[in-house]
Amino acid sequence: MSINNTTFTIEEFSNRLSKAVIARMPEEEQRLISGKVRKIRKNNGVLLHGVNFMNEATGVAPIVYVDKMYERFCNGESMESLANEVLAVVTEHKDDIKELPDGIMDFESVKGRIVPKLINAERNQELLFETPHALIGDLAVIFLIKMDSIENGECGKEFGTVTINENLQKTWEVDTERIMSTAIGNISGAGIRISSLASVINNILAGGLSGEEEADPSAYVLTMGNGTFGASGVLETETMLRFAEDVDSDLYVLPSSIHELILIPCSHYGENAEGLLNMVKEVNRTVVSDEDFLADNVYRFNREEKALSYALTGEMITLKAA
Repeated sequence: MSINNTTFTIEEFSNRLSKAVIARMPEEEQRLISGKVRKIRKNNGVLLHGVNFMNEATGVAPIVYVDKMYERFCNGESMESLANEVLAVVTEHKDDIKELPDGIMDFESVKGRIVPKLINAERNQELLFETPHALIGDLAVIFLIKMDSIENGECGKEFGTVTINENLQKTWEVDTERIMSTAIGNISGAGIRISSLASVINNILAGGLSGEEEADPSAYVLTMGNGTFGASGVLETETMLRFAEDVDSDLYVLPSSIHELILIPCSHYGENAEGLLNMVKEVNRTVVSDEDFLADNVYRFNREEKALSYALTGEMITLKAA
C-alpha cells in the first residue's frame, strides 16, 4: 500500500531532500556542500522549485528541479529513493557544470556568445521589466549569454545560458540596440535550420517511415542547430528571405513553441489563415507546455516588405528595441 506524503509542502520536501542528498555524500564533500532551496521563475511566468548544491570551494552550484519529484513523493515514493536519484545526477554531472564565461563583465569579451530568445510579451511582463529587450508585435526578444556546451548522455550536447539583465547592461555601458544587433548577427547564417516537416517527423520516428523527404513539402520547421530557442531564427531576415525566394512564396509563420516555428508557403495554403490560427490555438492548449508557449497567433513573412505582419489583419510588425 502506497503512503500519501501530501502533508509536506514542496518547500518542506525540498529542504528534507537537500539534507538527505548531502548526507549521502562522502564526508569530505559534506563539509563543502550546502543545499539552498530556490524558486525560479521561468519563461511565461512558470514558477519552478529547485535545490542549489553549492560547492563552497569551487563556487559551482548545480541546480536540481524538484517539482516532478515532489509529485512522485506525494504519490508514495520514498525520500530515500529520490535522494539516491538526485545524488546520482549531481555526482555524474558535477564536472560538467561550466562556470560563467571569462570576462562576463566586459561586453567585448562575451559579445560572440550573445544570442536572442523570442518569448511572449504579455506573459513575461515581470521579466521584461528588468531586462533589456526588443518588441516585435505581441512578441518580445530577450538576450542570453551562451555558456560552453556539455555532454548530457542521450540528450547530446547542451549549453547553459545567462540572461542579460539591466545591471549587466549598465556595467557594459552598451545600449539595447547594439545588444540586439549583436545577438541577431551571431545567429545569422549559422545554426538556423529549415527542414521539411516530413523529414523532421521521419527523424523523430527513427526509421518508422521511409526517411525520404516529400518531393514538394508544404510545411517546414525552423529551429536552431541545437534545438533550443529556435523560434528566434525568424529574426534573421536574410535567412527568411532566401527561403521565401526558394519556395517562391510569402510564408505563414506558426509559433509552434519558443524552440521552433512552422513555416507554410502561402501559395500552398491560400489567403485564409483562420484555419491555421485555430490549429495553433488547439496545439497550444493540448500539446505545448506552459513554459514553451510562444503565441496564439499566425504571422506572415512578406517577401516584398522583408518583414512580418499579422496574417489575419495584414498589419505590419517591426522589431524595435524597447
